[in-house]
Amino acid sequence: MRPIILGAGRGSRLKALTDGQPKCYAPVGGRRILDWVLEALDQEGLATPIFVGGYRIEQVRADYPHLEFCHNPRWQTTNILESLLCAEAHMGGGFVCSYADILYRPGVVRRALEHPGDRVLCVDTQWRSRYADRSQHPEHDAEKVKAQGDRVLEIARGLEPEQAAGEYIGVARFTAAGAAQLRERYHRVRGQWAGRVWKDGKPFEQAYLIHLFAEMLDHGLPFHLVTTEGEYMEIDTEEDYALANAQVMGERVLSAERRAQVMDDAVAYVVRLQEEAGLDILSDGEWRRASYIGVIAELAHGFEVGRHEDGRPWTVVVDRLAPRQPGFLAAEARFLKQRSARRIKVALPSPALLGERLWDPERSAGAYPTRRDFARACVPILRSELELLCQAGADLVQIDDPHLCLLVDPQVRAQYTDPDEEAQFTVSLINELVEGVKGVRLAVHLCRRAGARVRGEACHTGGYAPLIPHLNRLQVHHLTMEFTSPGAGEAQVFAQLCEDFEIGLGCVSVHPGQVDTPEEVVAQVEKALEFLPKDRVVLNPDCGFAPGSAARVDIEEVYAKLSNQSEAARRLRERYG
Repeated sequence: MRPIILGAGRGSRLKALTDGQPKCYAPVGGRRILDWVLEALDQEGLATPIFVGGYRIEQVRADYPHLEFCHNPRWQTTNILESLLCAEAHMGGGFVCSYADILYRPGVVRRALEHPGDRVLCVDTQWRSRYADRSQHPEHDAEKVKAQGDRVLEIARGLEPEQAAGEYIGVARFTAAGAAQLRERYHRVRGQWAGRVWKDGKPFEQAYLIHLFAEMLDHGLPFHLVTTEGEYMEIDTEEDYALANAQVMGERVLSAERRAQVMDDAVAYVVRLQEEAGLDILSDGEWRRASYIGVIAELAHGFEVGRHEDGRPWTVVVDRLAPRQPGFLAAEARFLKQRSARRIKVALPSPALLGERLWDPERSAGAYPTRRDFARACVPILRSELELLCQAGADLVQIDDPHLCLLVDPQVRAQYTDPDEEAQFTVSLINELVEGVKGVRLAVHLCRRAGARVRGEACHTGGYAPLIPHLNRLQVHHLTMEFTSPGAGEAQVFAQLCEDFEIGLGCVSVHPGQVDTPEEVVAQVEKALEFLPKDRVVLNPDCGFAPGSAARVDIEEVYAKLSNQSEAARRLRERYG
C-alpha cells in the first residue's frame, strides 16, 4: 500500500514562508512539516511514498531523492482532487493519502490501516477546541464530517458545527477495491463536469477532495471513519504556523525527549548490569533496535516494515535503497563510550543475511531482480555505518551472519545448486564490507542452533568442517562460534582455522531456564584449549539472549549467566595465567 502525499500548492496564506520554498518546508519544532508527515507514515511500515508536487517540485526532488514523484503541471489552476489523481497509476494496490501541510500522530494512520472498510477517513473529534485560537481560519472553513457510529453520513464545509462529529484531517485510506471505485467515480464525474461549475460554486478542476468523497456517498459508496482526539494540526495561515510551533515546542518535542530519556536510562541500566557481572567488553543489548536484521531500515529507505500477529517485526525491501539516517548505530556506540570506560562492541547484520531474510521474490523483484542484487546493494549502506562506528570509538564491530553457518546442515546445503559457491558469495560480501577498515577489531558471529532453540524453531545439525575453507578466507580478526549446543561440532575444528583468528567461544547457553555453572563453563572452555592457545580464546554466550523479537527474557537469569561466565574466566586465568 502506497502513501500519497499531496503537496502541489504554494500555500500563499503563509506569505513569506513560501516565497522561496514549498509550503511543506515550513519548519515546525525545528523540522519541516514534510518530515513530520514522512515520520508518521514511515512508522506504519508503508511502502515508499509518492509525493505529488507542483510549486518548487524540483527542490523537493533534490532534498528527498528516496521519494517517488508525480507532477501536477497545472497546480496553479487546479486543487487537491486533481493533484491526487496525478498519482492514479500508483493506486492499484490501495493507498493512504495525506495532505502535506498537517501534523498528526502515527496512531491514527494505524487505526485506518486496521479498519476493515474499503474507504476510511481520519477525523479529529476535538476539532472545535483548536478553532478557538484560529481567527484567520474560521470553523466554516473546516472539512466537517457528520457520522453515525463509524459510518460517515455526510462530509462538507457547509455542515453546521453542532452537527459535525469532527473534522476530516486530510488523511484517508483506500483498499484496492476502494481505490478502483474512487477512480471510476472521478472519471465519470470528470466526463460530465470538466470545464463547468460542479460543487460549492467551483469548477470541477478546482474541486476539493471532499467533493469527490461526497459524490461517492451520494451514490451509495460507504465511507467509515477512525478518530483522533486532538493531536492534529493544520498549518494553513501564519497564525496556524505560530500556534503549531508553540504547541510542538511545548509538548511534542518534550515528549520525544522523554521517550529518548527513557531509552537512555534503560541502556545505562543494562551497561551497569554487564559491568557488575564482570564483562570486559560491553554492548547496549541492542535495546534501541526492533530487530537485529531489520535495523537496516533505520539506515536506508526502500523497506516496508510491519508486525506479525505475535508482535514480531518483519521487514521487506520494496524499493531501491537510499541512505536514510547514517549514524543510527554509531550513536549507540557514542552513548556506550560515555557510560563506561570498558571496551564496547556494536553489531551489524551481514549483507548476505539481509538478502536471505529481507528479499521477497514477488514484492522485492521490482527493485532488485535477485536476492544477490539486493545483498550487494546493502554493502555500501553498511560500509558507511561501519566507518561511522570506527569514528565513534567502537572497539569491536561484530558482523552477524547465521545464514553462512546454516550451510553446515546437509538439508540446507541440499537447497542450493552449489552450497560452497553460496558460502563464497557470503564471505566475499563480508570482505568487501570490511576491506581497508582500520582502528577497530572486526568479528563475524556464526550462529546455527541457539537462536532457533529459543524461538522454538527447527534446529540445524552438522559440524563446522564444511565451512572451514570459507571461514579461513574471512578478512576479520575474530570468529564468534557457538559450542554449547549438541551437534555444534567438535573442538578439533579449531586446529584447522587460521592461526591469527581470535575465537569467541560460545560457552554459555542462551536457552531460557538453562543456567550453566562456572564449573560447566570451565569444562567447555578446556575442551577448546586442547586445540587453541589460551591467548586466542575469548568467552561469550552462544548468541544473544533474545534471538527473535518474540523471545521472553528473564533479566535476573541473564545476569546469573553472565556472572557465571565471568567467574569461569577468573578461574581459567588463575589456572592458565
